[in-house]
Amino acid sequence: MEEEAGVPGQLATTETYLTHCQNVHPDFLVWEKSKAKMTIVLGAATSIPVSIVAFWFLLFVLHVPSSAGRGLAFIPIGAFLIPGFLFVKLGTRRFRRDWEARGGLPSPSTCRACSIDLSKYPDEEQGILAVLTDLSNKLGMSASPASSVAWQTMVPGRRALQTVSSDRCLFQDNTVYFAENMRARLSPEDWKPILASALIYKKLSGKLAQGIAIRLVPVVVIYVVAWFLVPSLFPTITYYSPQGQPVSVSNDGWLILIFVGFAIMFLSIPIGVLYSRKVGLIADRRAAELLGGTAPFLDSLNKLREASPSDVRSIETRIENLQRITDPATS
Repeated sequence: MEEEAGVPGQLATTETYLTHCQNVHPDFLVWEKSKAKMTIVLGAATSIPVSIVAFWFLLFVLHVPSSAGRGLAFIPIGAFLIPGFLFVKLGTRRFRRDWEARGGLPSPSTCRACSIDLSKYPDEEQGILAVLTDLSNKLGMSASPASSVAWQTMVPGRRALQTVSSDRCLFQDNTVYFAENMRARLSPEDWKPILASALIYKKLSGKLAQGIAIRLVPVVVIYVVAWFLVPSLFPTITYYSPQGQPVSVSNDGWLILIFVGFAIMFLSIPIGVLYSRKVGLIADRRAAELLGGTAPFLDSLNKLREASPSDVRSIETRIENLQRITDPATS
């Protein structure tokens, strides 16, 4: 982190650095702790397809000898390291922007989210579970989806690691997960709108998968049909060794379709993310209706924004979505 007001420009020891981050940048420490696993996932997701494409291009397009393939070892290594470098670089910039935007440390007297009222619930976790049970009953669910609470930013999913942002919660294996840096920052009642939205989103998850499939199935069908039509538009060339044995077959149509296939695969990811966010905003609106209005939800989101400035963009998007309910002219 760069030098800030009231902070020594030269952090001499690791202990001093950690103390500085714990007092000034707790969100950065949480993010830094979780980034190792994320960079491994990103690196693997990038290096595998890059290696496949590079190998295919080298062998079937350039037709170079197999001995030249040794140079390919540097391609997956570089592809594996680049996402991690960018992840760290962009993440550090984001936290620096958040710091500058809030003008340094928030004043303790103005940070409403720094103290929680547990007069209604003697224990934070038990209070959250009580609120969750009440919401489950109101939504007509047979039972609460969680019997325990965990504060963990990275959660191992069935297929991949999942990140729990400060303004959301995640249900998995009979446990409700919250971001690690949000522990003891909000009261159970403040978490109520977030829990309600997450429960509604969980009920809508089936429609979410169906909506993504509806959008992708026509594309996949067209792509499969293209494999029967496009190669016939290009000549198929067979390459022979000096001994007269066929060694490879090439068709420019195959090359085009392979790159189109990778494009479809990578484009499906942001499409799924965008559609998931859309369903999340719908869940927020229904949660506000369940709670009798947007005021409790907006109050919780404002407290979250003060407690975790690093997630301000996501929180402001949710706030704007809810404000459209009370001010239809902006929708």
